[in-house]
Amino acid sequence: SDLSFLAMVGFPFWPSFFGQDLILFHLSGEHAWMAPFVTISLVLNGISASGVYMRMCAGRPVEIRTPE
Repeated sequence: SDLSFLAMVGFPFWPSFFGQDLILFHLSGEHAWMAPFVTISLVLNGISASGVYMRMCAGRPVEIRTPE
């Protein structure tokens, strides 16, 4: 499951990373104004995917209360 998470968020040397790199490379040459928006969306995708991964592997966050 750790490897699938890394592949999903575009960790370097995974196929999704090369796809993201190619998209940004071509956008920066042809449509430079669109590159920041795509970059932000890729970052947000990685953040949300890591949240899903943590929820799946670690479970729901539980607040630990100490007796007073």
